[in-house]
Amino acid sequence: MNILTTEDKTMQEQLKSHDQICEIRLVGLKLDNFKGIKHFSLGSAYAPLAPASFRGGNISVYGNNAAGKTTLADAFSWLLFGKDSQGHADFEIKTLSPSGEALPGLEHSVEAVLSIGEERRTTPRQLSYRRESKLELRKVYREKWTKRRGSAEKEFTGHTRDHFIDGVPISQSDYETQIAGIASEDIFQLLTSPVHFAERLHWQERRRILLEICGDISDAEVIASSRELSDLPEVLAGRSIDDHRKVAQARKRKINDELQRIPVRIDEVSRSLPDIEADADVMQARLNALRDYRAEAEMERSRISAGGEIAEKTKRLREIEAELLDETNRQRALANEKTDIQRRRLAMGNSELDSATRRRSSVEILIPQAEEQIDSLERRMGDLRKSWHEIDAEMFIPIVGADVCAACGQKLPTDRIEAAQAKAQGSFKKEKAKRLAEINEQGKAFRDRYDTLKARLIDLQQELAEAKKLEEDLGESVAKLKDEIERIQVDEDPAGPSERSNEFMEQKRAVEAHIETLRESNTTALQLVAEKISNLDGHIGELESGLSRIEQRQAGEKRIADLKHEERQLASEYEELERQVHLIEEFTRRKVSMLTDRINSKFELARFKLFDIQVNGAIAECCEVTHEGVPWPSLNTGAQVNIGLDMISTFSAHYGIAPPIFIDHSESVTELLETPGQQIRLIVSDAYKTLHVEEVK
Repeated sequence: MNILTTEDKTMQEQLKSHDQICEIRLVGLKLDNFKGIKHFSLGSAYAPLAPASFRGGNISVYGNNAAGKTTLADAFSWLLFGKDSQGHADFEIKTLSPSGEALPGLEHSVEAVLSIGEERRTTPRQLSYRRESKLELRKVYREKWTKRRGSAEKEFTGHTRDHFIDGVPISQSDYETQIAGIASEDIFQLLTSPVHFAERLHWQERRRILLEICGDISDAEVIASSRELSDLPEVLAGRSIDDHRKVAQARKRKINDELQRIPVRIDEVSRSLPDIEADADVMQARLNALRDYRAEAEMERSRISAGGEIAEKTKRLREIEAELLDETNRQRALANEKTDIQRRRLAMGNSELDSATRRRSSVEILIPQAEEQIDSLERRMGDLRKSWHEIDAEMFIPIVGADVCAACGQKLPTDRIEAAQAKAQGSFKKEKAKRLAEINEQGKAFRDRYDTLKARLIDLQQELAEAKKLEEDLGESVAKLKDEIERIQVDEDPAGPSERSNEFMEQKRAVEAHIETLRESNTTALQLVAEKISNLDGHIGELESGLSRIEQRQAGEKRIADLKHEERQLASEYEELERQVHLIEEFTRRKVSMLTDRINSKFELARFKLFDIQVNGAIAECCEVTHEGVPWPSLNTGAQVNIGLDMISTFSAHYGIAPPIFIDHSESVTELLETPGQQIRLIVSDAYKTLHVEEVK
């Protein structure tokens, strides 16, 4: 039942190296209730009247429109992969009524007999058998009706799919694994439909397949094809072509912007240059001389200001100020020492007060809890007393019907009646005494708990009174300590002068007055020196301003020179970038030409447009099927069919497999292109209302 043995599984890998193809031919096909076809048979296995010579060769299927020609392709695809020929898995399999509803209770099935053979090429388009094996596939799609428990009728609960290989039932997963052993679904779709590649695949997938089959052109091959491109690797510096093109274009735009801004900057700097007439060296020499004169005048002013007696008195003033500061610090230290002792006592008092407050709060919480428990016990003891009295008041009631035998219904003797009543009364008294004893025991336990709680409540109330008294006493102690600290701070304020501080203050005022008298005598001399210094500062400022204008002009001229140098460098870089872009464009043009030629050489009719030149000159990747310059959508149906067959021939040679090809609209083609695989031509013909099959000779 296995489709491919271990030897067969390596067959497809060996085919390419031996120029061989594994050809799959459809030698039998049978449809029952599939997409409106009630029954159809193809091949001697299913149609006994079929030509005996039919062994899976090319066939033509004739029929009017909607006769079911495409349904054959859908059935073959569904048998292999569970999808129609368009690749849709959700298509309608069932036969529909004229109203569009599926006919219930039908079994829908497709069977096929495949001939799988390893082939060797004798000509590019002709093949000869070398080894052949048969494979029978069958898939059944049926409704599932289930009779639920308690229901008289069966209900529709879905569908089932049954799979068979060589007549043996097999699971769906094993079935799919066996089919995949021949070829994947993607490859089957590519090789069984002439329009699949051009119309159903995304252009990127089409391009990937072509590059896989025909091989890509490496950058090294393109560069080696032209001496002009020899220095391109150095230009790229490890970047890809596209990345370097983007970098170069972005840099060109930035340089162009800079080149446009530089003349504006030069003009701005030129217009801001100050006019100068004096010589910078002469001005600098004169400025140095004036600064020396000013330094000498400053020294003279310092000598006058720091006269000998004034310096001596100033020194004594600093000594007095130091002694005054020491006295102030001493007073502050004494006051701080007294307040520190009281603050420590205050901290301890606050801590004890907090502890007493927490204890009082805790007791205040416990007292209501104890009172609530006592009230609860009083209520429960009252309930017990009530229950005790109710039970104690209960009286024995003689048993009604005790004089009649429960078994036979006859009246009992008097002695037996009295014995029964006495026994019942004894049991009543015993049960009553037991219940009263239980109440007494429970009441005693409640009383013990009640007495304990009452004693605890008295202790808590006494403890609360003591806690409140302690809290009140500690509060008074804390308040007294706070008052004591405030009194110390007021009575011994270090800001208030002491006797020694007053003495130092008197000495300080006397020395300051003496210094002021000495300074007044030097005022005239200091004024003269100050006027001299001010005059020198004016001349120095004028010279510094002149030198600043000279430096500003020199800096501006240097900036202009730098901008012009930058302009030359940017222009040179721009030219180099243009050269690099030209190299990249030349590389791209060569790669486009080489890759297009390589791929097109693999096909007889089909041609491919692999690159598109955009408005900005960039070259974008694409993949469009053409023929003699005409794109695929604009080709007529006949051309599309033959170009599709041309592509299938190349693809079959690459993948080493040639499954049956279903060719729709074959009537529009004068002469079909030969292919390695079997051709099933679907032809519209008004002469046949139902499907008619003929083998192509």
